[in-house]
This record gives sequence, structure tokens and C-alpha cells, in this order.
Amino acid sequence: MEVSVRRPLLAISLAVSFVLGAPAVARADAVDDAFAEGNAAAAKGDWASATSAYERAAALLPVQSDVLEYDLGTAYAHGAQLGRATFHLRRALRETNDPQLREAARRNLGVVRRRAELQAATVQTRLSPAPGWRERLWLALGAPGVGILGLALGWACVALAAVRWFWRRRASPAPFDAMPLIIALAVAFGTISVAHGLALRTDPEAIVLDAAVDVHEGPGRHREVAFTLQGGASVRLIGQAPGWHEVRVGGGLRGWVPREHLGVLDAERTPLRASSSPAPRPARPAEPGS
Repeated sequence: MEVSVRRPLLAISLAVSFVLGAPAVARADAVDDAFAEGNAAAAKGDWASATSAYERAAALLPVQSDVLEYDLGTAYAHGAQLGRATFHLRRALRETNDPQLREAARRNLGVVRRRAELQAATVQTRLSPAPGWRERLWLALGAPGVGILGLALGWACVALAAVRWFWRRRASPAPFDAMPLIIALAVAFGTISVAHGLALRTDPEAIVLDAAVDVHEGPGRHREVAFTLQGGASVRLIGQAPGWHEVRVGGGLRGWVPREHLGVLDAERTPLRASSSPAPRPARPAEPGS
């Protein structure tokens, strides 16, 4: 099922106005204009122009938009930039609660992943393994909604304990014994909070943005190249030096990558530079909008 990007334009405009106040009306109009320009370019198959317009809209937004991330990922996929396509589609999955958008993003990620695997096998680059159920569970536990759920359970436990204390102060029988429910809420709160906290403490995840990126044995281009990563590969950031990230890839491989070649999934959104390295064109994913 195709997902339209026109539906959320008003909501995005209102978000801009709410965050920035009345002077943001012009900015909201500019966001809508950029979206419309991107949709028109996508309808014509001009994916370079569509990408540029969507990036312009993203630069104007004070908050992330799941639909915008999806459109950017799909536009980059059509433009054969597999790393950037993976980065934005993964961000769309992190942001959205829309089941239709989630399904479309998963479908497009599958197309991009297959093309990345083919390219990696052709040019002998390394691609991280596809996420298994443990990685998906850990990612789900680190989602903001899980933290909010834990907080809600904690407050519910406190509120129920306060009600129980109130009834005991009145020296009148309570309508029910709240203690088992209080204990259950406390256990659930503790379990979810600990799991969420541990998930947030994992090393940050990043996506390789360019078609092929050399991984060096140390932070410097003069250091020996250990291996080459395929665009779209997922890595964990385990260290840093000025202009460089130390990364860990599935299988225990590690090395150093220039910072500009990585998109950090949990970082605040900033427009990414366009890649000058062409890659094989992927099979046509779902349209970014109708």
C-alpha cells in the first residue's frame, strides 16, 4: 500500500507554528512548499530534485517527521544511494506509530537490503548481518514509548498506594485489597525501567552512508585499511577521536571511520550531504507519495 505524504502537511505546519510561535507561519509555508516540490519531482521520477526538496523541508522543521524520513529514504533508494536510504528508512521506523507507514518502510528497507547485499558480494565489501530478533527486541526496549510506559506504571503504583493509605486513615473498609495490585505495578515498573535503561546504555548505532567506506586501523587516513564497509551497513560507535569514530561491526570486527561517512540514528536530525559515489540502482520501492 502506498503512503501519501500530503496528509500530514497541515499537522507539520501546526507543529512548526506551535514550537516557534506566530513568526513561524512563513516557515510552515516554506515546509509545505518544499514538500509539494518534492512530491511533484517524485511523480516525474526526478529523484535528485525530490531528495533536495525533502532535505530542504527537513532543515526547516524543528521536529522529526516520520513521513519525511520515509520520503527521504525512498527518494534516496530511487537515486541508488543505499546508505542514505537505509538511514532514513530506519529513522522512519523509529519515529512512526502508523502501521501503514511502518509496513511501507519495512518493505522498502527489504529492497534496499537486497541491493546492498548484491553490491557487497560484487565489490567485496562487508555488510553487517540483518538484525535478528534479539536486536529488534533490544531496539524496541529502547524506544521512548517504553520509558513512558514505565513512568506511567510508577505513577499508577504511587497513586494506588495513596488511595490505599487514604482508606486506612478513614478507618473504614476499602472496596478491595489494593496491595496485590500495588505489588504487581511495582514489579512491572521496576522490570520495564531497568530493561529500558539497559537498552539506552548500549553503544549508539550508526549507518554507513556512502557506497563503500574504508575502515582504518587507527584514526587517520594514513593508517592501514583493515576492511571496507558497504553503504547501509549498521555499526556500533565504541570510541571517538577528532573527526573519527571507532566502530564495531557484527562478528567482532572493529576499526576507525571518518565521521562524515556515518549517520547516527539517535542523533538530532541534520541534513546529510549528497554522495558523489554512484551505486547500482535498486529495484523500484514503494512511491514516496501520491
